[in-house]
Amino acid sequence: MPQYDISVIIPTYNRLNVLKRTLSCINKQTISRNKYQVIVVDDASTDGTGKYLKSLDNIDYQINEIN
Repeated sequence: MPQYDISVIIPTYNRLNVLKRTLSCINKQTISRNKYQVIVVDDASTDGTGKYLKSLDNIDYQINEIN
């Protein structure tokens, strides 16, 4: 398992637009991508957050089935 200097953990619930902006900003950081990890925890959102997370390949995520 890789060792990271920074772990960014983002809890979310029905905030897809905010999540997209947040992840976009994180991806613009100048720190090397292999120095940090991004983990998103979706608390059973109903706004398409789970589908969006599944489409990404550069983050780890947990999708809870029950809020």
